[in-house]
Amino acid sequence: MFSSSGNDNNADQSYYYTSFNGEEELLPIYELPSRSFFSSTTTYDPPHLTPIDPSTLISKGAYPIDTVHINGYLHTGHVVFVMDASRKLLFLQRSSNVITCPNSWSVLGEHTSIDDGSPWETVIRGIEEELGFRSFGHDTTNFPMMWNADFHPSHVTSSIKTRGANPLLPIRVTIRNITEYPLYYIRHYGSRNEGRVDRQLTYLWLVYFPKKEELMSWKLDEEVANSKWISLEDVATWLSNDAANVARSRSSSYEGDEINNESSGGGAKIGGEDGKDYDDGDGPDRGDFCHETIRSLYEVALAKMVQIHM
Repeated sequence: MFSSSGNDNNADQSYYYTSFNGEEELLPIYELPSRSFFSSTTTYDPPHLTPIDPSTLISKGAYPIDTVHINGYLHTGHVVFVMDASRKLLFLQRSSNVITCPNSWSVLGEHTSIDDGSPWETVIRGIEEELGFRSFGHDTTNFPMMWNADFHPSHVTSSIKTRGANPLLPIRVTIRNITEYPLYYIRHYGSRNEGRVDRQLTYLWLVYFPKKEELMSWKLDEEVANSKWISLEDVATWLSNDAANVARSRSSSYEGDEINNESSGGGAKIGGEDGKDYDDGDGPDRGDFCHETIRSLYEVALAKMVQIHM
């Protein structure tokens, strides 16, 4: 079982700040143990999707979210798969107006903020902010294996009816970890995006609502352009087809160019006409998902979820 590194009594809890807008979100950052902690054959960056015990992280303060990504600082984040009683997963399409990954499809995602006292607080905050619910209690006795939280639609009044259901009744949601340890996620954005690097220790969560989605009242974040609920089997087909479509698009668009995978396991580089290497950019240039590294994270989670019985 893992614990939150933010609660490690041996960690350096001092915070260092750079010049930033006072409203910008601050993320705790960390360093990994020495290279010898992994093995003599690995680089300082573990391979993409390597499980990491967060209690081994070394706290290095907190920085604004933009600074974290510009400098490639290691931080923690949460990918949250929302499932309803029919075992369908919620996918959200980002607006075309957002800067990062416009028009792409994803599940819920949250960075760990310095205001979050524990991983479960980040998950609860994500459900509240992204889905329009309010939490009024939780039981984390069995955290992180399986725990519960009670939610109520924050935007619903007694005058609103939801397809015959009573929207005012609380919903007890079951939340569990999909992998024993969070996974080391790394993506190199490349020169088109100022050389940004996303290094994130990523927690994977399954959030189970014990009602069918049409019997609940949702208020999605304003950055969401569209949404859909899809079965585990259809998600697997979608991921597979998207990977194949991206591969075909690359082949036809860059015929004769050499495609080189970055040694860190980040985005694939494609040789441009000017002889320079570019990655896939910040968005779904050819596929439905933000980047192939995101798709690979979903594939790992899906393989685990089919074995979970809620």
